Amino acid sequence: MYKQLLNPEETMDVISDKSIHKTKLTLKQKLIQGILAGAFIAFGGQGYVMSTALNMPKLIGAAIFPIGLILIVMLGAELFTGNNLMTIGLIQKKITRKSYIKSLSVVYIGNLIGALIIALMINFSSLNGDYIGLTAKSIALSKVNITFLEALIRGILCNIIVVLAVWMAFSADGLVAKSLASWMPVTFFVFVGFEHSIANMFFIPLGILSGADISIFEAFFNNILPVTLGNFIGGGIIIPYLYHFVYLK
Repeated sequence: MYKQLLNPEETMDVISDKSIHKTKLTLKQKLIQGILAGAFIAFGGQGYVMSTALNMPKLIGAAIFPIGLILIVMLGAELFTGNNLMTIGLIQKKITRKSYIKSLSVVYIGNLIGALIIALMINFSSLNGDYIGLTAKSIALSKVNITFLEALIRGILCNIIVVLAVWMAFSADGLVAKSLASWMPVTFFVFVGFEHSIANMFFIPLGILSGADISIFEAFFNNILPVTLGNFIGGGIIIPYLYHFVYLK
């Protein structure tokens, strides 16, 4: 019978075993599940854009955004930032470096495709018109106008929180417990302004489609690249290695 709450050591074992499963997915499975995860994050992103456009308190938008991670956790899609925890399986030598890199890379591409598809669908459905479009432009511009270092640090802080949310979801049992474990930390990171690479793959293209004067070069080098690096440092290095040294080494 499954325990209602696993302790950290037990959760590490679950995550490590999950990393094996993730590397054994076929290329098609990884890509499709990556696309789904990118789309789910984009759904949460659109909720955040709309709540901001309607001048709702920031906490409301932050509380809407986690629907993406909840869907991913409950439905089994593959998210690059959450999958950074596969580092635990790599440290324990349960998966190879090649399979680890390949898995993360394919999922990352899938996430990008999924986020872009939803941004395009929202644009062609005119759901980004009027104040919503202006808000989407404002959000996108704010993200490309921070420095490389700022984006990097915000990315590190973000994915520390995201992988801890995923960690808690693995340790919990049941729909309600897993949903709360996913919801509260993500609400926090959105509210305080950390940067999530996959979410920005939706926010920035939607802003561009809404009329923001942002080049692909600016979108990538001013935000997506540093935020992705930061996300990996926070979720793929800091948390896995700290917990490895505390509980296993």
